[in-house]
Amino acid sequence: GGSMKLPVAIGRDENSRVKIIDLADAPNLFIAGSRACYDRIVQSLKTVVYSLLTTKHPSELKLVLMDAHQLDFMGYDRLLYHYLACLPDSTSEKEERANCIVSSPEKISPYLGALQQEVEDRVKLLQKARCRGIEQYNEKYLERHLLPTEGHHYLPYIVVVVNEYAEFVSLSNRCRQTVLNQFV
Repeated sequence: GGSMKLPVAIGRDENSRVKIIDLADAPNLFIAGSRACYDRIVQSLKTVVYSLLTTKHPSELKLVLMDAHQLDFMGYDRLLYHYLACLPDSTSEKEERANCIVSSPEKISPYLGALQQEVEDRVKLLQKARCRGIEQYNEKYLERHLLPTEGHHYLPYIVVVVNEYAEFVSLSNRCRQTVLNQFV
């Protein structure tokens, strides 16, 4: 796991050794199962989050947590000023705390809009820096080849963790259309 950019424990192999993947090489990870194994699925999601928290500094990683049940990621709000990404237009600490874990379909659209804007901004920075990816960009930035005075800044990884994606999508037609439009 030492050379991995985003190491994530995903279980054990046939010899009972912990299986670790690099999420940066597999940017989409789906964990699915029946209602009967819901607790194991939630535990798997928490293992993914824990793996990232124990290997990345807050300056290197920002999380967007979406939890339709409003219970499974309870407690992670304590990471608000360390690892959790907030909407850029939050006006107070109370608002940030109330919205730091997305828990309703009405909150999905602003987060996806902010994520889309962040991706567009990052693409512009990468083009301006003539870099093909975040690793190359951050190396150039840390070596002072890219300057803050020219609009450059360190780019942390952003990982979106969604618990009960289907439930979010099915809660409202408006939400469903917004989510699907963002991923098409």
